Amino acid sequence: MNKYIKIILFIFILALVPISFFKKDIILNYLNTNNLFFKIRSEMVVNEVWITGLNFEEKENIISSLKFNIGDPIYSIDLAEVKSRIDKLDWVNKVKVLAYPYGVIEIFIEEYKPFAVYNNAQEYFLINDEGFKFLKINKNEYKVHFQISGKDSLISLDDLKKLIQLFDNFNIKIDKVVRIDSRRWDFYFKNGLLIKLPAKETFLVLKKFMNLDLNKMDYNKIGVIDLRIAERLIIENK
Repeated sequence: MNKYIKIILFIFILALVPISFFKKDIILNYLNTNNLFFKIRSEMVVNEVWITGLNFEEKENIISSLKFNIGDPIYSIDLAEVKSRIDKLDWVNKVKVLAYPYGVIEIFIEEYKPFAVYNNAQEYFLINDEGFKFLKINKNEYKVHFQISGKDSLISLDDLKKLIQLFDNFNIKIDKVVRIDSRRWDFYFKNGLLIKLPAKETFLVLKKFMNLDLNKMDYNKIGVIDLRIAERLIIENK
């Protein structure tokens, strides 16, 4: 009888081996923190933490916001408090924290998407396409994004985004956009070109200009294109 029991136990152990072998790796290993680099196989403690959507926020900030370790009793963790702490991080727009069986906690993060750099009296912020200032930065950071400045520029972003779409086929990149007297926009480009737009019917005027045969214009030699006066195109060379 003992012989049969031993055989059954041996078969049972063999069946468990592939299950253990193919178990998903711990995401906290990715976070590279030594005090979290172990796991305990029990449903009553935290075994694994999975994080998705993390691109820009520093991983050390996420770890500091957790306030728990692998092996801590899962019932002692307030998921709402974890969510609240992560929500306060600069890059985090939305976060969801869930607990699963076998001690797994999963964190879903949606980060802000940078739209531009906002210059407010020489203070610089990354903003999203709704004008929300989510990160204060230095002047020379994030040069890949164009700069926005001027009174009421943030409350006029919807109009600005439509204008920017018209420049998608333009072969030069926007450097900065300035709101003038809360009425109109000036576009500065990387090659030194300045395009001055009118206060009224801005989209229609720019669209009409963009429909011209632009291939004949050498923008590297042009300093200013002035579209402020109706039905008139003023070009100044550098």
